[in-house]
Amino acid sequence: MLDKNTAQVGDYAIYNNSRGYNNFPAGTKVKIKYNDMGCTPFHVEADGEMNWVDEDELDPLPVTNPMPELKTGMVIQFANGSYSQVFMDTLKGNIFSGDECGFLCSFNADGKHFINPLGNIVKIFKPVHNQGYRQGLQDMEKTLIWEHEEPTPAKEMTEAEISAALGYKVKVVADE
Repeated sequence: MLDKNTAQVGDYAIYNNSRGYNNFPAGTKVKIKYNDMGCTPFHVEADGEMNWVDEDELDPLPVTNPMPELKTGMVIQFANGSYSQVFMDTLKGNIFSGDECGFLCSFNADGKHFINPLGNIVKIFKPVHNQGYRQGLQDMEKTLIWEHEEPTPAKEMTEAEISAALGYKVKVVADE
């Protein structure tokens, strides 16, 4: 079941058809268009069709590239190119500070920010040795331990386009 308190507009989920009300087949990937947080919380879209669904009719997408457990001192790089250092279990909770400041609860397990895509975590580093901010987080000696990987979408091509791209004639056969 998708959590209506953390699901955001633009997120994707899997429709499970547990109630059988809608036209979507079970297993359809749907995009959240509106989160009402009321009676029927989600307005979702798939293949140009929109429906209202309840939270128990949606399952979260599987986490494809989970971040490692963050620890105090690690350095994170954001999609906008800025860097911050992680501080766990502070009086304010789990936070990051540096070029950007905020709370780690603003991210899902894939490192995606719930609101701002430029705030997505794209890399996580472990400092090689303890050093202060004087050198700057981008210049400090650190080891890359995780990098966000976007799946490459499948490209649709005709047989003629494949032949042209490869430079020779091809014969397309079905997978077994």
